[in-house]
Amino acid sequence: MVQPQLHRHHGATYKLIARKDGAFEVEVSIPGSSPTTITNLSKQADAERWIERHKAVVDAGRPKRPSFRMPAKQNR
Repeated sequence: MVQPQLHRHHGATYKLIARKDGAFEVEVSIPGSSPTTITNLSKQADAERWIERHKAVVDAGRPKRPSFRMPAKQNR
């Protein structure tokens, strides 16, 4: 059985940050990359939901990319 390839964000860690204005941010650290911050999350539940969705995408493995090959020509 072929194992799906790992998503490029495999191994990411997440840090929930409460801002002074009451909103939330998520700092995402991906191995081999600089951390990035997801902003404009108005509630803690929104930030937690964002983390869970991102984890689910990463756990699904590397997305399949569509083929850019031209379709075969049909004889008419």
